[in-house]
Amino acid sequence: MKSAWIIPTIFLTLGLFGLPVQAHEKIHPKSSSPFWPDFLNAKTDTVKEQSSNQQPANNESLEPISNLDTTEQLKSDTPSWVKEVDVNGALFYRNLEDETIFNDSALGLIEADYAGDTYEVQAGLVYENSLESSLKINSLSFKSYHDNAVRNQHYDFQLGKFVTKVGVLDYLSLLNTYNIPRVQYYDETNPNLRFVPAWMGKLDIYPDTDSTVSLHLQPFDPEYVALWGRGQQFGLNAVVPYLLTNTGNEDLDLIGNAILVPVYENGAKTALNRYIDSKVQEIDSDMYNSTMGVSYLINQQHNTYGVSFVNGVSKAPLIKIDPNLIAAVGLLVGEDKQAYLDDFVLQADNAPIKSIDYFRYNQAGLFYETTLAQLGLRAEITHQDKFPLLNELSNLTTLGVGIDHKGMVYNNLELQYFNFNERNLAAYYAVWALKLDPFNLGGSWKLHLKNTLAYGKFDNTDIATTLPSVTFSYDTLDIALEYLAHSRQEFTPDTATVAVKLRF
Repeated sequence: MKSAWIIPTIFLTLGLFGLPVQAHEKIHPKSSSPFWPDFLNAKTDTVKEQSSNQQPANNESLEPISNLDTTEQLKSDTPSWVKEVDVNGALFYRNLEDETIFNDSALGLIEADYAGDTYEVQAGLVYENSLESSLKINSLSFKSYHDNAVRNQHYDFQLGKFVTKVGVLDYLSLLNTYNIPRVQYYDETNPNLRFVPAWMGKLDIYPDTDSTVSLHLQPFDPEYVALWGRGQQFGLNAVVPYLLTNTGNEDLDLIGNAILVPVYENGAKTALNRYIDSKVQEIDSDMYNSTMGVSYLINQQHNTYGVSFVNGVSKAPLIKIDPNLIAAVGLLVGEDKQAYLDDFVLQADNAPIKSIDYFRYNQAGLFYETTLAQLGLRAEITHQDKFPLLNELSNLTTLGVGIDHKGMVYNNLELQYFNFNERNLAAYYAVWALKLDPFNLGGSWKLHLKNTLAYGKFDNTDIATTLPSVTFSYDTLDIALEYLAHSRQEFTPDTATVAVKLRF
């Protein structure tokens, strides 16, 4: 199997660490949408405008008059609401030079959006082909808009399968727990591509013109937990092994290295994957296992203040090791410990894992965002009462800051500090995205240059990855040449890629 067994990425977290997102070409402004900023939709809106402005060549001498009359008749017979449906889509293909760990991938997305006076309906289908192919509903939602002038309404609501956003950090936020990332599409501005829409309900209440209270209710979906998840395709992934091998306990670190980390190397053994699957706790999608969250946000001129609280079932499980194995390793000294584990993993009937359990947790957070001249500044603080490390849970406190600047070169830098209180452990992360203004090559061709650098440090272990890219664009066609370089080849080998994207 060519996938890792927990959703890891180098950039953000989903209860672990990881979620890479687009290096947005922005200075963080006050947004009209408190939990999904307008800049995230900018690229999609541009594509829609291009699509609507493109007209077929006017060559009346080649078109029979009767056909033109028929076309005009069909247009006049089309219901007005159909004419107002906005349809857009995208096709993607990525080819990897090295397929030792990851596979070539393809995706097709088509979306339709209809906006009435006080409501909006969105729907989308997605086709994905990587390790396996699938066609499914990507998004389907109904959203109401408040209209104080007509109904004195001070709330909005949205129901269905959609993407929501809480927090202000672009790369390293832990506040948004509702949608997992599609890691291989980390550079997309369309939220329905960069994240996997999830079934949920959201209610926005407006106490006054500057503040919003948002309530979320999300049922548990076993398809999108962080075990055998869908986010690991295409590199940028080697964070999770260090959660399993930097526990503050020498024996557990050895066990994690011997038993669990090999799952990342060369795709792992099929038998080991089946064994891990057999230990996963079954969870029903009922109300008891739902995630519930509340957020309060204030927008005042160039400043955004927010607080959030979430109670839910963790998407990242707690892996418990057989206590007899821990005890056996503890009785040994020096190199005998490693020799015992080397022999243990070769035994056909070994059973090192006692259970893989999901659990409820509470998380509270504060966030702030402002602008200063051409600088965008943002910060988040979170505290989670239960976070899974190997064999036990720990409290987790994080502090993240970000700064971006737009000139001829766009820079976006974020830093995050993680403190695992129970284990007296700390981790540090940094992500730096750099993007140059496009160069005109003549006609409609443009050249785009960008690079994303990520660095993480656990205790005495550090990892780094960089992803430079050169993109040639022509109207709605992008052809990108990329090179993924990683400091840990055993988890993510260096590879060149060619990515093709067509928007319509």
